[in-house]
Amino acid sequence: MTLKEIKEQVYRLIEELSEDTTEHLTDDPDYEKKINTCINIVQNELARIKKIPDKITYNTETSQTGNVYTMPDTMYQVNKIIGCDYNIIGKEITFDENYKGDVEIYYYKYPELIEEDEDDDTYIFELDQDALEILPFGVAGDMLKSDPSTNYGAYYSNRYNELKQYLDSRLTNGIITIEDGVDI
Repeated sequence: MTLKEIKEQVYRLIEELSEDTTEHLTDDPDYEKKINTCINIVQNELARIKKIPDKITYNTETSQTGNVYTMPDTMYQVNKIIGCDYNIIGKEITFDENYKGDVEIYYYKYPELIEEDEDDDTYIFELDQDALEILPFGVAGDMLKSDPSTNYGAYYSNRYNELKQYLDSRLTNGIITIEDGVDI
């Protein structure tokens, strides 16, 4: 789903979608200024519930830092590391000093931030579909919090919080392997 599609959903929810969407999706410049920030906040929250998996292959022989890897800012949680023994202290992973070769680092990351001048048609969300379905409710709630003329902000925030509870954070249901059959 693109940034433009999410913005259209949000503006439709809060009844601010412009009739002429060729240049601007809304006629309200205040909403237009803060929507990217609100989307970033909500999508980062959802990414901690519906994790975005990623993987890095790190080579201890060819890297300039050798057996010490500094995690990027987009990485917020290491899932597993395959290849050798390691220690994690803060943002640094120190691998076994005697190990030479590739290490697979599986981790969860924050989504790519939406910049103020982001192209609405080219930005693609990394969140799963079920998280994207509730994202507009969270954004609508955040955008309407400071609007004293409406009570819809509380409605959208409550709906968003309710829907968050139904998100399934599991990446798999688990795998069971039976070897050598079963005696009956």
